Amino acid sequence: MNKIRMHMHIAAYFFHTELTKSMHRRAKAHLLLCVGR
Repeated sequence: MNKIRMHMHIAAYFFHTELTKSMHRRAKAHLLLCVGR
């Protein structure tokens, strides 16, 4: 595995984890709003 591909893979993984984290946070906030109402 060459360096460029490795870097791309790490960047993609990091982006994916950040995306899922923000999605979970948004979903949790939405759930709390629905329950609170």
